Amino acid sequence: MTKIKRAIVFVPGFERREQLAVRDHLVSSIVHYTDGYKTSVSDGVTENGANRVTVEVQDRQSDYAATLDVYEAYWGDLVPDWSQESPWQRFKRGLLLIWYWAGGGLVKSIGRGEMPTRTVVAMIIAALMLLLWYTSVISVLIQAIGSTESGVPTVLQDVLNDYAWTRATLDWAGSFSDLPLILFLIGLIGLGKLEGMANISSFVKAYLRDDPTSDDDVGLRAKARLRVLNMLDHVNGEGQNYDEVHVVAHSLGGAIAVDALAEYGSTLPKTVLHTWGSAMGLLVQQEALVELEIAKLYDAQTPLNTWVDVVFAKDVMASPRPVPRKYDGPKRTKALYDAKFPDTIVPPMPKRSAFAYQQMHMAYFRCEKAMLMLVEPLEQLPHLAPPTDPSR
Repeated sequence: MTKIKRAIVFVPGFERREQLAVRDHLVSSIVHYTDGYKTSVSDGVTENGANRVTVEVQDRQSDYAATLDVYEAYWGDLVPDWSQESPWQRFKRGLLLIWYWAGGGLVKSIGRGEMPTRTVVAMIIAALMLLLWYTSVISVLIQAIGSTESGVPTVLQDVLNDYAWTRATLDWAGSFSDLPLILFLIGLIGLGKLEGMANISSFVKAYLRDDPTSDDDVGLRAKARLRVLNMLDHVNGEGQNYDEVHVVAHSLGGAIAVDALAEYGSTLPKTVLHTWGSAMGLLVQQEALVELEIAKLYDAQTPLNTWVDVVFAKDVMASPRPVPRKYDGPKRTKALYDAKFPDTIVPPMPKRSAFAYQQMHMAYFRCEKAMLMLVEPLEQLPHLAPPTDPSR
């Protein structure tokens, strides 16, 4: 019987969930969405601070079998809790968000025609939702001025109340509270639609700029990357003896996984990277560091075994992995690296409404094609075909 031992390190996306909750979600998906394989799951075991769940896999048509040890590189506790923010704090955060995203590389790249139509449409949708969120926050803030819950400094409230035109403006804004549009926007915030989009945008901004989000003054990107590196060190440590290491990253976890793997070195030939619904194509336009990290995986002397990128066609929160541009010193050129990894896989998915973007973004856990690639033999995974010799 052919049996391999495979470590799966899962890097979750943006969400404040309990540790191991998303890892267990992945294990359940492997069990339910791997047609043609018989599976059994053991209880979790903690070793040197790392908890693993073992999934035994047996091909129903051959003697191929695999032992999958599934781990989680947890970083959900790094997501700030914005639920207690006052309207004034949300107003300031929204203003900085619009300044960051509107003034960044995304708008410039659209003007230069560097982004595909699908990505442009996704960004327009995201921008409109962010503006709707900000508009509703301004409305709530204006109506809350004069109350202690607004968060507006007392000195500023006194200044505003001293002018007749500001009182007239506040009264005018208050009249909008009866309009269906304002009620609709506030209702969406209550459901987490618009505010969820704003929180994701805020976190991505903090991550890309490596901003500290706590009193220890260590940047968010550095903390998240270290979590993944520590787990990679564990599965590649002495005595583990894994034949393969598969790093599976969902959503923003893809950028974190790339940051870690770009620095990892000699174990990359037995490492496979799976990215589901990542936003690499968008992030490289906003911050050059994302493209530089991807380029490191192209330049690595010991390269990744393969990189499997999966993106649903209608997932507005995702974009296909880009081929990075080369750099001439500190400047980015128009020349691209030669293709090194297989093309992005675009599997079919059930139709969903335009506002079900979060459900669509989580549907990768129900994608059988993605799950099968976690249990199949390594040689069956997509690899870029070697270039043909023109002399033959």
